[in-house]
Amino acid sequence: TVNIEKVVKLVYKDLKITDKTLTNKATGTIDLYDSETTNTVETEFESEVDIPSRVVVKYVDEQGNEISSVEVIEGMEGTSYVTQLKDIENYELVRVYGNAEGTLTNEEQEVYYVYRKIEAKVIVRYLEKDNTPEDDTDNKILAEEEVIEGYSGDEYTTQRKDIENYKAADPEPENSTGKMTKEDEVWWGYDDDDLFKWAKDEILEL
Repeated sequence: TVNIEKVVKLVYKDLKITDKTLTNKATGTIDLYDSETTNTVETEFESEVDIPSRVVVKYVDEQGNEISSVEVIEGMEGTSYVTQLKDIENYELVRVYGNAEGTLTNEEQEVYYVYRKIEAKVIVRYLEKDNTPEDDTDNKILAEEEVIEGYSGDEYTTQRKDIENYKAADPEPENSTGKMTKEDEVWWGYDDDDLFKWAKDEILEL
């Protein structure tokens, strides 16, 4: 009896593997020169396979436009994963398509975080100035308020109105122009026109 052992290294390249196990088959031929005989040996065994996989996470608006960088989670099949919600300036989350968390499979997965722009408005008020500038609830309203509508991050501009019998009060509001947040308020202040007031008093005395 002759025992012959040979270590054989099997190398697989560019295989698309989708199963967790791989069946290896090898055939070897042994030539025994002294006896002029040839033996053929076949063997078969299974190997565990690590299958690479990934999840692609996209952040888009309702039209499908990307509004933040794509994130990629990579690992091996069977590994758990968790995607992350992003806080994106001027946007709010609407919905999520795909599995925000789960297990990597033998196929690439995609997850979509869908956002929309935050609606915003600026309320413009025209008020008589008084001695309590920090409180405008009791100020006399001199003209109908105006509303500028848009989305968070949009630029806006307001202007002073000419109001009969009143003159502009200083200072101008610091937020007369700017960028919208969810809701802003701008109020323009006015003083009585002293010349008009004097003329009115004179007429009344007559």
